[in-house]
Amino acid sequence: LDKCTSYHYCLERGDNLEILELLLKVDPNDMTVNMRNSSGLTPLHLACQLNRKKCVQRLLQCPGIDLNILTLDGHLPEEMTRNKQIKRIIQKKKSCDTKKIFLRYDSRSSSVTNLSGETQPYQSEIQSTINIDKIASKFDEMKKNVRQNTPNN
Repeated sequence: LDKCTSYHYCLERGDNLEILELLLKVDPNDMTVNMRNSSGLTPLHLACQLNRKKCVQRLLQCPGIDLNILTLDGHLPEEMTRNKQIKRIIQKKKSCDTKKIFLRYDSRSSSVTNLSGETQPYQSEIQSTINIDKIASKFDEMKKNVRQNTPNN
């Protein structure tokens, strides 16, 4: 009824890194690491609030962890703690993730340009079912249809 996951319960009972590891091994890509309980806290919010430094570090290693989920009161995970080390750990992770996000995809050459200007073939770190070339062609087709259906003034 409180919408808590096994991660929430584990964190409430202490900085139990071993138990958290076991839970994460069951399904390493489990997206319940981002689920909010009835108070609006994800496991990361709760770990920060309870100053579970080891667990915060481990949760940040989860491939699908979302650092931008807000509580019902509008707080980010790092805003749930006064522990400066935990805040720094999260900010460092955000900074690393930001560098990965700022990639420019060039559909004509099927390559990616990163911030340093290096171009490399497009390869997703996570298997994706999104075909960027297909989306680009659909978008071009939609633009063409709009132009054809727009009356000339």
